[in-house]
Amino acid sequence: MQRKKLTVAEEFKTMLDELKERDSFHIDGAKVELSEQIYIAMQDSGVSEAELSRRLGVSRAYVNKILKGTANLTIESLVKIGRALGGEFKFELVTTRSRMKKGKAVINYVDFELRPVNQKPVIRKKSTKKARTAEVGRK
Repeated sequence: MQRKKLTVAEEFKTMLDELKERDSFHIDGAKVELSEQIYIAMQDSGVSEAELSRRLGVSRAYVNKILKGTANLTIESLVKIGRALGGEFKFELVTTRSRMKKGKAVINYVDFELRPVNQKPVIRKKSTKKARTAEVGRK
């Protein structure tokens, strides 16, 4: 029996689905999310790479690595970065339990937020952009 030939779009979707099964896909996504938030906080507070490196006591090359999303940041370094930018990181883990739909689980990944220390928490609804779907039981 001959298999149906997949279109380029179908092949791409298959490859993307396989990538989403890997931890490295989600780790890289979290690194990019964190680096974007740090960059935005720097812009909002008028802090340059040189100034952030001075405040953290690290090299400009390391700050550049953070902003590229290639640094493997620890919770300790995130706390220091947040404080250096006049804010703090809030971490939230959202699980998939009770979010089942038609054989698929909606997965919200760890949500990071960098906000000024004195700012009151803002209750925000999870956007659908933050939610991703994955087939349940798929290996």
